[in-house]
Amino acid sequence: MTNPIDLGFARSAHRMVKQADEALNLMVRSEQQQLSLTTGIADLRSGHGLQGFNKEALQEFARARGADFDPINPTWPYSILSTRATPLTVATALDGGDLVASENQTLVDVFRPYSPLLKSGVTVIGGLQSNAIFPRVVQDVGGQWLSSETVSIIETPPLLGSVATSPKTFGVTVRWSNQLQRQVRDIEEDVRGLCAKAAIEGVDNAAINGSGATGVPLGLLNQPGIGTQSGAGYSHANSLGTRETLANLNTDDDAVAWLGAPNTRTVLAARERAAGDQFIWDRDLITNRDARVSTTMPSGTLVAGDWSQLVYAFYGPGFQIDVTPFGSSADFQAGIMSLRLMVSVDVVLLHPAAFVAISGIS
Repeated sequence: MTNPIDLGFARSAHRMVKQADEALNLMVRSEQQQLSLTTGIADLRSGHGLQGFNKEALQEFARARGADFDPINPTWPYSILSTRATPLTVATALDGGDLVASENQTLVDVFRPYSPLLKSGVTVIGGLQSNAIFPRVVQDVGGQWLSSETVSIIETPPLLGSVATSPKTFGVTVRWSNQLQRQVRDIEEDVRGLCAKAAIEGVDNAAINGSGATGVPLGLLNQPGIGTQSGAGYSHANSLGTRETLANLNTDDDAVAWLGAPNTRTVLAARERAAGDQFIWDRDLITNRDARVSTTMPSGTLVAGDWSQLVYAFYGPGFQIDVTPFGSSADFQAGIMSLRLMVSVDVVLLHPAAFVAISGIS
């Protein structure tokens, strides 16, 4: 008589082998086939849902996460907005060992070309599933030398606080015509690039200027605890003073970078350190640290700090992408279709004192 326990193990083993074999076969096929956003858009626009390899790949993507698959409203991996070809990468999802780290790197790869903040060192965390709490540095930790082995360390108040995050949704729409899709040989890279650029510009803008209300993250310039300085007549001596302020608060000196508005660069790139000396903003450097321009920065504003202390926390495994054949009667007459992409993200500032904002630069 067959032992029912042994029979149950045999069935479970057979099922696991079958699932692994299916995943392996899919990964082998994905070496020849790639996920296609424009093909997926055409499928969704038809009203029949995803077809072919896109359907098979995203179905496996959902199964590997233990999620339901909806061919009409699928979840696309972050890598779909990469301007490079996008194979399905389910290997890490199946073994579970490195999924979040892979998502972090994918997000950086997708968005970094369009984001001065990411280029300055903003930290990216992906794959969050629920509201998260991050530790925040309230003040630096101190210590003491012990005069003998019987001396106890003096207790100090807690020096770590916390900041809670919750998913906030940002959406973008991209519109194009049937004629464009027919005439342009391959618009896949253009559509991906447009979506990635629009999405990260929205996140960057909130990260700098967000009000923290009505579903918008709280931006850096509105955070309590950051340093502030006046930019009137901002000089080389003032920039050194900014660096001194950060150093006195034990900010990682090697990690400091500058981010300014376009007109801020115009002013400082024309102002000499001293008569006959180089300019304050010179060859994309200020005080020998990287200096970048961002249109998300308010006019006349400059920020110096350790940008790794600013975190972009992305929720979920990817993007929600929906398509409507025609958004209005005018779109119907012109043959215009619309794509809507939504991403869930929050912005976290771990160490406010690691930044100094200089306003009114003149």
